Formats: sequence, structure tokens, C-alpha cells
Amino acid sequence: MTAKSSAAATVVDITPDVSLLKKSGEVNYRIPDALAELADNAVDARIPGSKLHIEVTTGQKDKKSFISIVDDGTGMSSEALAAAMVMGRSGKGAKGTTTIGEFGFGLKTACSNLGAVFEIVTATGDSDNAWRLRYDESKFISGGKWEIEIEPIEKPFDHGTRISIGELKVNLYPGVKNSILEKFGKIFKHFISANEVEMLVNNSEVVPFVRDTIKDYDTEIAFEINGKPVRGWASLATKGSGRGQYGFDLIRHNRVVVEHVKLGFKPSSTTSRLVGELHLNDFSVTNNKTAFRDDTDDMKQLHDKMEEVLSDLKRENRRLANPGRFAPKDEAEVEEYISDVKAALKDDDLQADLDRRALDADLADEFADGPVPFDVPSNDADDDDAEDAGENGGGGGGGIIVDPRDRRSETPSVRQQRHNRVKTQLRNIVIEHQIAHLGRESLYKVWEVEGVGAKKKLVVTTNQDHPMYTAIADSFMIWVKHNIVEAVAEFFTETTGRTEQMLLIKSDILKHIGKMTLEMSEGIASAEVDAAG
Repeated sequence: MTAKSSAAATVVDITPDVSLLKKSGEVNYRIPDALAELADNAVDARIPGSKLHIEVTTGQKDKKSFISIVDDGTGMSSEALAAAMVMGRSGKGAKGTTTIGEFGFGLKTACSNLGAVFEIVTATGDSDNAWRLRYDESKFISGGKWEIEIEPIEKPFDHGTRISIGELKVNLYPGVKNSILEKFGKIFKHFISANEVEMLVNNSEVVPFVRDTIKDYDTEIAFEINGKPVRGWASLATKGSGRGQYGFDLIRHNRVVVEHVKLGFKPSSTTSRLVGELHLNDFSVTNNKTAFRDDTDDMKQLHDKMEEVLSDLKRENRRLANPGRFAPKDEAEVEEYISDVKAALKDDDLQADLDRRALDADLADEFADGPVPFDVPSNDADDDDAEDAGENGGGGGGGIIVDPRDRRSETPSVRQQRHNRVKTQLRNIVIEHQIAHLGRESLYKVWEVEGVGAKKKLVVTTNQDHPMYTAIADSFMIWVKHNIVEAVAEFFTETTGRTEQMLLIKSDILKHIGKMTLEMSEGIASAEVDAAG
């Protein structure tokens, strides 16, 4: 017989620690991504029948950087504002609704990601006053309670919401305005095109992104997966992409969730024109709305269905990108030249030149505009994680592409680690070349990186349809060699965030190939002289 325990069941308090709100902001957002979360709330709060206006401002006031976003939507009551600050609480996302927000994390996560202090001022059209809430990260955490003050103030506007963020955790890098304009133009293109929303960033209007396609291939898509409608279109772009900028935009309630998804096909140079959109309103998304959940039966069936739907377009894309053939002599010449390029990339003198270029660029950055006008954050994402994201997410050429405008947010050690890693990749990368029919309007050459780690392969494609090659038929092989070296230089400079140095790096590679060839010729000549003597 077992003795009964005298211990009684107890109820324990599992209220989250007050640091949760701060930690929720420690996500891998870029500034445009975080601001898009806040714009989502504004779009959800638009007044039926009225055009919504959203204005984003980034800049400095009293020598302190700030970010603000203002909309003229419905605004919030004090109760709605209080609910908006509760982690995980959302009045949106009920079945049958068409709101973008759903999980109750966006506002808190985005604001906390951008800054340690933020203020929300909001008013509804029928209210006598506005409501103001101010969050100060350090005071909230030291207070130790899930409580925050909301106070009534005089209305600064009739209706809408203004969010002001200070004590920034992010750097307002040069070009951040253009990054936001471009991102918003892609994410919110359907709302802007339908004249439902107007967006301004530092007084510049957001322009919706429109993909150029070959109209003969435009294909409507309409079917269901487990009762969930899938609507959209697919086509072939007028220009192929060697930078991964193709595939499908996946959309939920007219908001682009993720771009360039290779759905129903594998990425390659023979599918680099496949583009389209899919509206997946009833499919599951992650709680930060940066991706659709890929581990569901719905998504597996969607992949399978799209393989079938795209069969004709994939065939046409392969036809347009059908690799041509060199004569055996020319093929051997290209292979020999690729061997020369790879030998040059392993040459210690070239590696030293690359180091010198990196040092020159760092010094130029340091002295171009005087001291850096902001603090460098200490919580940047780990560099290896950033590379993994680039490999999978599709940037320039298939590897992590570093925006040169972001370099100032990196410490010298991070930049040096990336530089050394890419130099090692150059020593070991496999280089392949092919010629293909990519159309007269496409670039004269494209490139992409296939594989990861030690299996990386740089595939360079010369577009033999480009009108330039018709005009210089006798020099075609020279341009093929040029394209190979240029692709290597672009890969190196884009991966290290030094795109402005592409011509210099290309020149360095060509110089070392020429030097090695000259030394080899002189060695052969010397050996022949010795043999004759």
C-alpha cells in the first residue's frame, strides 16, 4: 500500500517578467521592417471610404535622432490604447476579417526594436481630447510592474495616431529614407495602387512597385488548397535576374508578407524570369508576419500544385535561357581562362591588394563626413547569422549582400571578419560560365551563387542576345573573359558591402592575371633559350 502525499496543489503566478517588452524588440528587423509593422496598424485603422495618409519622418532634433510615424486613421480610445500595449492581445484577426494585424505583438515589438523610449498620441473623431502614453524602457523595468500611465491631452489633430520614438537603438544610416521608400513601395503596393493609402517618407511619396513582364506569358492563378482560396498571377519578367530577385510575392489581405519565394520551382539561371503574386489570405503566418508558415500541410500542397501550374512557364523560361554552345576550341579557351582567374584569386599579392582596398575604404568612410554622428549599437545581429539569412533569403547573386549604407553600424572587427571570410571563399569558389539566350532587353551578363560553404559555385551567364555582341562579334571571347572577372569582382564587393570598389577590384584581378600570364610567357621563353643553348 502506497502512502498518500500530504503536499497540496498550489496555484503559482506566471506573470511574465517586465523585461519581456524590451526582449520582444530584440528581433532581426531592419528599420523599414519595423516601420512596416507600425504602418500595418495604421492601414488597419483606415476610415472606410476615406483615403488614409501615413507620414514617416526620420531625423535629428536637439542633436538627438528620432523616428515618427503619423496617420489620420480612426485613432484609439483610452481603452483601445491600453489594450494595444498588452503583450499578445489583439482585437484583430477574427475569422472573416481582413485586417493585417493579428497577434498583438507588432506595435510593442517594432517600437522597442527601434528605440528605448516611445510616445503614442491618439484621438478619435468623436472624442473631446486625445490620449497620450509614454514608455521609458529603463523606468518601466525598474518599476517592476505591468502598468503604464495614459493621460488626456488637448487634441493635436482631429483623429489618428502619432508614434514618436527616441533614444534610438538603430542607426539612421545614410540612405535610410530610400530604403523605407523602396520597402513600403513593395509591401503596400496594392493599397497605394488602389488609392486607399498615401504614404510619405521625409516628404517623398512612396511609389508602388510594378513588375515588368512579357504580356504574352501573363497567367491568372485561381484554385483552392483544402478549401482555402489561392488567387494571383504568374509570368516571365522582361529581364532575367542573376540576383535572386525573382519568384513570388506572397500576400495576405493585400499586404506583401514575403518577396521572391521560389514556390513550385527551384532557383537557377533557367528560372530567373519566373515572377508572380499569390494572395493567401487564409494561410498561416508567423507571429511577426515576416513569413508564411512553411511546415503546414497547406504549404506542402501549395508547393506541389504550383509545380503543376508553372510547368508551361518553366519550359518557356528554359527556352529563353537555353544555354548556347561554344566551339570546342573556344570552350577550352574559356576553361583555361577560368583556371587563370582561380589561380589569381589564390595569389598572395592579390589578397594583399584586397586588404589594401578594404583599408582605404574604411579610412574614406571614417573621414568623409567627420565623426560618426550617432552611437554605434552593441546589439547587432551575429555576423554568421546574417550570412545564413542571406544565403536562404536571396540577395545579390545568392549570397549575403551587405548594404554599403549599413557599414557604419558595424564595428571594424565585424567588417574585418566578413572581409576575411569572403577572401577565403574567393580562394575556393568554383567558377562556371555559360552562354544563353536571355533576350535583347536583358543584361549583357548575369551571375548567381549556387550552393553553400565549401560547395559554393559562381555561375556566370553571358547573354548572347545582347545587341552589343552583334556589333563586336570578333571580340566576343574577350567579353566572355571580361564578364567572368566582372562577376567575381561584383560578388566580392557586394558580399563585403563595398560595391563602390567594383571597378578597382576588377582591375586588380585583371592586373594579376596579366602579370601571371606574362611571367609564364617569360618563363617559357627562357626555357626555350636554355634548351637551344
